Amino acid sequence: PIFEHIRDYHLDPNKKRNGKTLLHYAAVATRSGVWHTGLVRGLLEMGADPFIRDDEGQLALDYVDAKSEIRKMIRAAMKSRSKK
Repeated sequence: PIFEHIRDYHLDPNKKRNGKTLLHYAAVATRSGVWHTGLVRGLLEMGADPFIRDDEGQLALDYVDAKSEIRKMIRAAMKSRSKK
Protein backbone atom coordinates (compact mmCIF):
# COMPACT_ATOMS: atom_id res chain seq x y z
CA PRO A 1 0.00 0.00 0.00
CA ILE A 2 2.74 2.52 0.77
CA PHE A 3 4.27 2.11 -2.69
CA GLU A 4 0.90 2.65 -4.33
CA HIS A 5 0.48 5.81 -2.28
CA ILE A 6 3.92 7.09 -3.31
CA ARG A 7 3.22 6.28 -6.97
CA ASP A 8 -0.39 7.46 -7.09
CA TYR A 9 0.40 10.80 -5.48
CA HIS A 10 3.66 11.23 -7.42
CA LEU A 11 5.64 11.59 -4.22
CA ASP A 12 9.38 11.97 -4.60
CA PRO A 13 11.08 9.27 -2.50
CA ASN A 14 14.15 11.53 -2.31
CA LYS A 15 12.37 14.57 -0.89
CA LYS A 16 13.28 15.30 2.69
CA ARG A 17 10.53 15.41 5.26
CA ASN A 18 11.64 16.79 8.62
CA GLY A 19 15.24 16.46 7.47
CA LYS A 20 15.14 12.84 6.28
CA THR A 21 14.10 10.93 3.18
CA LEU A 22 11.79 7.91 3.26
CA LEU A 23 14.88 5.69 2.99
CA HIS A 24 16.32 7.32 6.13
CA TYR A 25 13.07 6.72 8.02
CA ALA A 26 13.00 3.06 6.94
CA ALA A 27 16.63 2.66 8.01
CA VAL A 28 16.01 4.33 11.38
CA ALA A 29 13.09 1.97 11.99
CA THR A 30 15.44 -1.01 11.68
CA ARG A 31 17.35 0.21 14.75
CA SER A 32 14.24 -0.13 16.89
CA GLY A 33 14.00 -3.79 15.96
CA VAL A 34 11.44 -3.27 13.23
CA TRP A 35 12.79 -4.79 10.02
CA HIS A 36 11.60 -3.13 6.85
CA THR A 37 13.45 -5.17 4.25
CA GLY A 38 10.58 -5.00 1.76
CA LEU A 39 10.13 -1.29 2.32
CA VAL A 40 13.81 -0.53 1.79
CA ARG A 41 13.93 -2.74 -1.30
CA GLY A 42 10.83 -1.08 -2.73
CA LEU A 43 12.14 2.43 -2.08
CA LEU A 44 15.43 1.61 -3.79
CA GLU A 45 13.56 0.14 -6.76
CA MET A 46 11.49 3.34 -6.94
CA GLY A 47 14.67 5.39 -7.23
CA ALA A 48 15.42 6.34 -3.64
CA ASP A 49 18.95 7.74 -3.65
CA PRO A 50 21.14 6.06 -1.01
CA PHE A 51 23.71 8.87 -1.34
CA ILE A 52 21.44 11.60 0.07
CA ARG A 53 22.47 12.78 3.51
CA ASP A 54 19.90 13.84 6.06
CA ASP A 55 20.06 17.17 7.87
CA GLU A 56 22.38 15.57 10.44
CA GLY A 57 24.84 14.58 7.71
CA GLN A 58 23.99 10.87 7.85
CA LEU A 59 23.33 8.46 5.01
CA ALA A 60 20.51 5.94 5.43
CA LEU A 61 23.30 3.34 5.60
CA ASP A 62 24.60 5.01 8.78
CA TYR A 63 21.41 4.06 10.63
CA VAL A 64 21.52 0.35 9.79
CA ASP A 65 23.20 -2.40 11.81
CA ALA A 66 26.53 -3.52 10.36
CA LYS A 67 25.48 -7.10 9.62
CA SER A 68 21.89 -6.59 8.52
CA GLU A 69 20.37 -7.63 5.21
CA ILE A 70 19.19 -4.04 4.74
CA ARG A 71 22.76 -2.78 4.94
CA LYS A 72 23.71 -5.22 2.18
CA MET A 73 20.82 -3.95 0.03
CA ILE A 74 21.75 -0.30 0.48
CA ARG A 75 25.45 -0.97 -0.17
CA ALA A 76 24.58 -2.91 -3.34
CA ALA A 77 22.41 0.00 -4.53
CA MET A 78 25.24 2.43 -3.83
CA LYS A 79 27.72 0.26 -5.67
CA SER A 80 25.47 -0.15 -8.74
CA ARG A 81 24.69 3.58 -8.89
CA SER A 82 28.30 4.66 -8.53
CA LYS A 83 29.17 2.66 -11.67
CA LYS A 84 26.73 4.66 -13.82
